[in-house]
Amino acid sequence: MIDCKLSNVKEIRVFDNASEKIFTDSEEFERIIDYLNSIDATPKEPDDVDGFAYLIDITYNDGTTTPIVLRGNAIVVDEKYYSISEEASDGFKDSYNK
Repeated sequence: MIDCKLSNVKEIRVFDNASEKIFTDSEEFERIIDYLNSIDATPKEPDDVDGFAYLIDITYNDGTTTPIVLRGNAIVVDEKYYSISEEASDGFKDSYNK
């Protein structure tokens, strides 16, 4: 789902409803991206649901960004929509709070 070389990642920003965390370490990049890639996701049609549990921005050394919205039973990566389990969304926080 997230196709990137870790060596090209400059930072990852994670926003939840209460705070923002900025990650700049390659081990943190690997842990977060591995978790996102481990989510069983099925492509789906876009929906008009607002809100989020997490907003994630992966910024690369060239200045480009991959925006990700994680909410309930859906994940949106670069404006591509996927169905996921709510447990996958709920478990995301554990991937970066280690």
